[in-house]
Formats: sequence, structure tokens, C-alpha cells
Amino acid sequence: MLDITKASKKNIKQNPEKVEKWKKEELPKLQEKAEQEGYEIFYHDESTLQLCHNIIKTYAPKGETPILALQDTKGINIFV
Repeated sequence: MLDITKASKKNIKQNPEKVEKWKKEELPKLQEKAEQEGYEIFYHDESTLQLCHNIIKTYAPKGETPILALQDTKGINIFV
């Protein structure tokens, strides 16, 4: 039996293996260099507004949340 539900989204361009490799190999080097040179590393999240409808509903078997493979090609992004 199918039920209409809000879908989860997943960026298909992101490569989880490359992210983990970067975290294990590159990030420690950057942190060590920053400490040696007296710098601090700050992390932030880029907030954007998209000028398009991004609430997506689709059909899936009842009790299962569908995951949509998306690319960031929605046009105009406004950075705030």
C-alpha cells in the first residue's frame, strides 16, 4: 500500500569516502599547522535562501520515507 509522505533529500554530488579521507588525512594537518602558527580555525554554515519550491512529496510504501537524490542546480541562491 502506498502513502503520500514528505521525502528526505540527499546530495548525490557528495562522496562520503572522500569526506572521511579528508577528515582523517587533511584536517589534522591543517589543525596542526594552525596551532604551530598561532591561528584558530572557525567553522561556519553558509545559510542560503532558494527562490524555488523545495517541499517535495512523493509516494512510498507506508511506513518508509523515500530519499530523493538531488543536485544543487536550483538556480538563484541568495547568501545571507
